Amino acid sequence: MSIPIIRRALLGVAAPLGLAVSIARPALAGSLDVVASFAAKPSQLDVATYTDPNQRPSKVGLLSISHGNAIALGAADWKSLIDLVHKAAAATASAAWTVVGSIKDVSKDVATLTVSSGPGLRFVISSAKGGTLTHILPKADIARLEKALAQVSDALSK
Repeated sequence: MSIPIIRRALLGVAAPLGLAVSIARPALAGSLDVVASFAAKPSQLDVATYTDPNQRPSKVGLLSISHGNAIALGAADWKSLIDLVHKAAAATASAAWTVVGSIKDVSKDVATLTVSSGPGLRFVISSAKGGTLTHILPKADIARLEKALAQVSDALSK
């Protein structure tokens, strides 16, 4: 699967309200479905699926920060992401940030997601092309994030 195409699809999303989705690059055959958005100044975390029947796998889960960098994961890796988020959520009692773990996608421009726990959850996506972007998710949004991740997992298993 061409993960850079998926990343470009997510980065090309025009979302003035965070939920209105359209793909700016008409050459892309796939469709993007934003399941949930989490805005916290100055960034936004989006949980989405990308479907392209011409690719294998035909559907992947996406996690994006401020439409500037994203990580694309298949069903098995998405379940690992859910486990990582659960582990980080269970350790959110500290005021200091502690890295819980990281996941890499398999594109040429390898993106790495690092999740930390502390006064909430910290998501950092790094890649050579997209740079490094960070989103801090408040504790109050963790349950909604876990629900969105589960929705994507269900969509990937179909």
